Amino acid sequence: MLLLGALATTACLGCSAQARAGEDPPGSDERPQKGDVLVFSEGDSEGKLITADLQAGGPPVHAWPQDPKTSVVRNASRLNEILIIQLDPAELDEQTKARAVDGILAYSAICSHAGCPVTAWVKSDVGDKDVLKCMCHGSVTATAGDLVFAGGTNDRNFRAFNAKTGELLWEQKTNSCIMGTPMSYEIDGTQYVAIQSGWGVDAQRIPDALATNNIGIESNVPQGGVIWVFALKK
Repeated sequence: MLLLGALATTACLGCSAQARAGEDPPGSDERPQKGDVLVFSEGDSEGKLITADLQAGGPPVHAWPQDPKTSVVRNASRLNEILIIQLDPAELDEQTKARAVDGILAYSAICSHAGCPVTAWVKSDVGDKDVLKCMCHGSVTATAGDLVFAGGTNDRNFRAFNAKTGELLWEQKTNSCIMGTPMSYEIDGTQYVAIQSGWGVDAQRIPDALATNNIGIESNVPQGGVIWVFALKK
């Protein structure tokens, strides 16, 4: 079985817990503790102990921490859900190796961006590796006219691409970092695309964090908070 104390978790495991009202047993809303065991949080094996016999290379396993003394599953807060994945130790950098046990890693299942669940296990935009992805990060919207709209970069631009070739067709600088998913709708025969630019401190701090690791990109991103709407040419 896997012990939480042996694995270093990241993201939101330090966030404050929010207990659910009702008949949750004592301890179920407490944060994960060193020495907790891990049980499956979904699927046919829900509630069963997770062993180290994981599928190498993913996909990740969704888990809850469980108190080994009381058998209480700490599932009264969604912030407690954990993703367990086994990777090739030879492919891990030194920092990640220090957090792994035989290539097994634990991550929070809650995105540190907007608190939504990390649900996707998809191909990376760069290379051929599969990666964990929160779908609120760099979200895109595709139209029937073979356009793809995307934002989320430090330069604050909202862009339209050719869905078949990837060619950049248009871009517009906005007031802040694009935080939401582009949406499209039609009124009186005209198609519109709307996007949210900025959302409190996230719109400022996430680009700041990216700038720390990527020298040369724009880091002066205001908090913002504006809805932009564009009409598509017929």
